[in-house]
Amino acid sequence: MKRALTWRSRFDKKNLDYRITSILPVSDLPRKSMRWSCPVYFDQFEEPSCTGFATIHAAIAEPFPVQGLTPTHARYLYQRAKELDQWPGEDYDGSSVLGAVAAAKEFGYFLKYGWCFTEKEVNAAVCYHGPVIMGTNWTEGMMEPNEQGVIRATGKTLGGHAYPIMGYDNRTGLYRIHNSWGVSLGVMGDVFIHAEDLANLMSDGAEACVPLLKPGA
Repeated sequence: MKRALTWRSRFDKKNLDYRITSILPVSDLPRKSMRWSCPVYFDQFEEPSCTGFATIHAAIAEPFPVQGLTPTHARYLYQRAKELDQWPGEDYDGSSVLGAVAAAKEFGYFLKYGWCFTEKEVNAAVCYHGPVIMGTNWTEGMMEPNEQGVIRATGKTLGGHAYPIMGYDNRTGLYRIHNSWGVSLGVMGDVFIHAEDLANLMSDGAEACVPLLKPGA
């Protein structure tokens, strides 16, 4: 199966007004191990809807999981994201994380969200608040996890992909990615990426969004 790599982004400087550092003392927070649970692994198959699936997985995850969401909700969210994102019209594949989380807020899945701009900010958010929805380049080395499910951001860039980070292991320095490519990928649907690889991806135009408030919180 050929996977669609269609995350796309254009920097929106307004996101700087909602930087995670306004609510988390990032420089004072030590790294620690943390994992947030998400009970489902929806598969986007060959669809270009990774931003919708990544955002729905983050909504379903701890803390304060949103109930009753399905792959259909992910597809609707993706379509609405294309209407809200930074490009005119809808005659293209993919969308930005910004478009997807704006749709999620409109639909009531998130009440508030913020942004990370460095790997350390992502780490603080994952370890002390909740999942982070990433949109990054996706490289050749990220297509084939090793036996431990680890991917490397090496080789040629093949496109862009959106995915939520659901945890961090302070012993190994690996982040846990909850992907939308089914449970046959990696370790039962999860793959892992080194902090230094994530830092490199962050420096290359990534998006990293933190759902700050969900219904029921």
